[in-house]
Amino acid sequence: SYQDSGLRKLRRLFAPAIAPACFLYEGRTTSGASLRVLAVGVGAFRHYFAKAAFEVVHEPVALASTEAENVGKIAGEQGADLILVSAQHAKRMPGLLANGLLLPNWLSGSVRLNRDDITTGHNYHRRRDIRIVRESKLTYHVTVDSAELTRWYESMYVPLINASHGDAALQMDREDMLRRAGAGEAELIVISQANVPVGGALLAYDKGRPRVWSRGILNADRDLQRAGVGAAIYLFAFEHLLDAGHGSVDIGRVRPFLRDSGLHYKKKNGFRLDHCPGAGFVLADVTGSAGSLAFFQENPLVHIRQGDPVGLVVISKDESLESKALGKTLKYCEIPGLSHIDVVRITNGAKVTPGEIATASA
Repeated sequence: SYQDSGLRKLRRLFAPAIAPACFLYEGRTTSGASLRVLAVGVGAFRHYFAKAAFEVVHEPVALASTEAENVGKIAGEQGADLILVSAQHAKRMPGLLANGLLLPNWLSGSVRLNRDDITTGHNYHRRRDIRIVRESKLTYHVTVDSAELTRWYESMYVPLINASHGDAALQMDREDMLRRAGAGEAELIVISQANVPVGGALLAYDKGRPRVWSRGILNADRDLQRAGVGAAIYLFAFEHLLDAGHGSVDIGRVRPFLRDSGLHYKKKNGFRLDHCPGAGFVLADVTGSAGSLAFFQENPLVHIRQGDPVGLVVISKDESLESKALGKTLKYCEIPGLSHIDVVRITNGAKVTPGEIATASA
């Protein structure tokens, strides 16, 4: 009722600034540095972040909920090197906001469709994909049949997203998928081999604009992936959309880490950064420890600076700007549509903060 709605608004207005439960992760980075991370209210992203931060992810310690202004104190008591908090809750932590990096929740990108690229290939990777798909004799058809959609969801989509993301997986809602397909807002590209469905992709249409919503491979079978099923999903989706008169397609979202395997798979298929749907998280370096420095060195990322997405590559004070390793890293981290990558040389003991990035950028 209207009265109940008003009461809920008042409760939110006068409610104490309570943060969700905190999780403390501890372990070693890929280079062997000791690292502790306090994750606050970041949902499934904490699982993804932990996989990026640690060589081996151990079960985190669940801490009690607390008022937002006490998060810094808890981080100190627990010896945390980094604090990761949702941007929503960070609004109640002005100190953290001022000294933390704003990370987008996702990077969203699209592909400009080109007939020659999907028939002959514009680069080595595309030509190899086309060859493998042809040698594997893969074919496709398009459907909105609810039985086929359900079969794809259960035997292809769920296994692949769980195999790819584990605890960090955010599964699409099956009923929403079926509803949208029934309403003409989505359709399924089914990939077959010898007339047996082995993969597929759900295409959604948002106000007429196509988007590769989700992908699936039968039982997440790696042999099928090597046989070109993953490549065929994009090639056949692009062919179908070109035939339907579309000039571009949104190929979905990736996390803001520049070594993310999903990002590089999409880059191979023509991913170009379009936008970042706002700040999702704040990442604060609270100690300037060897562990926090190792995290940033091992995980080039995208952060939001003055409203724009910017890449960040952190190097040690001894690394040369002319080194082959740095050149290789920068080439690997390039994303079409990302206008700039900051290379920041951090000295031991210095924190990675917006101010330090501004003064230490090479």
